[in-house]
Amino acid sequence: MVTIIFVLQMLDPQFLWYVTGTCFSVQYQTNAEL
Repeated sequence: MVTIIFVLQMLDPQFLWYVTGTCFSVQYQTNAEL
């Protein structure tokens, strides 16, 4: 998993930040529903 993130960061850092932000958003919404 860490290797995949490292490769994505090398290819496109902005894409990595987008994926990270999306994961945090989904996690935040899930916690809010609970």
